[in-house]
Amino acid sequence: MTAPQTPPSCWESRGARCSRGLSWVVEGPEWLGRLGGRGPPQQGMAPREDSLHSFHCRKPEVMVHEVAARKAGVTLIRRFTGGGTVVVDSDTLFTGLIMGVDEVPGLEPFPRPIMKWTEDLFKPVFGKYGDFALREHDYVFKDVKFGGNAQAISKRRFVHHTSLLWRFDPDRMALLQHPARTPEYRQGRPHHRFITPLQDHVPSRPHLLDQLTASLGSAGFALQEASLVEAEEALARNKICGTRVL
Repeated sequence: MTAPQTPPSCWESRGARCSRGLSWVVEGPEWLGRLGGRGPPQQGMAPREDSLHSFHCRKPEVMVHEVAARKAGVTLIRRFTGGGTVVVDSDTLFTGLIMGVDEVPGLEPFPRPIMKWTEDLFKPVFGKYGDFALREHDYVFKDVKFGGNAQAISKRRFVHHTSLLWRFDPDRMALLQHPARTPEYRQGRPHHRFITPLQDHVPSRPHLLDQLTASLGSAGFALQEASLVEAEEALARNKICGTRVL
């Protein structure tokens, strides 16, 4: 695959369509899926500014320091998939898998089996740079997190997307409150001691993107690059988008 030109915004986007019924996105927006159909949808929403992505935001005051976040000009967004609260800016990388479980022999349409399958899918990539594992819902090197996962499942189709920390701003991380429920391996650590930036482990962003894309080829998926224009057209057709600004 050849990398497309960078769109005129704060993020890069690279997408691929796969012959085995999977829609794949590397680096770019949170991807939304119309999960009920047979075809591989590609729906997306692109944050064009720094934003604080959140899921359970009926009470944002218990998840973020809301006054400070709004004063800093950070947008709060409720996404439709499960998962925790994520700081999103131009140093956040995304991967998204939108597909049916029938495309992977033996895969069951439940969160843990899908999580485990993605761990095996990405182990050849991240295992080169540290003691990589899936711990609860997170991708980690030993006991520090570099990626968080979220899912939505409908019948036998699902979307699984990951927020990867290439680099992070401690001041933005400080906008997050310490959640009431945390992974056991976190052991009460504050954000800056609980996470690690991928830039400290991986040679470069393009190198990582190439490896992530290659991991799908190694798993037997035939990739075809899709453009940003195609992604935006797919988003315009989406009638059941559950992601909204708060």
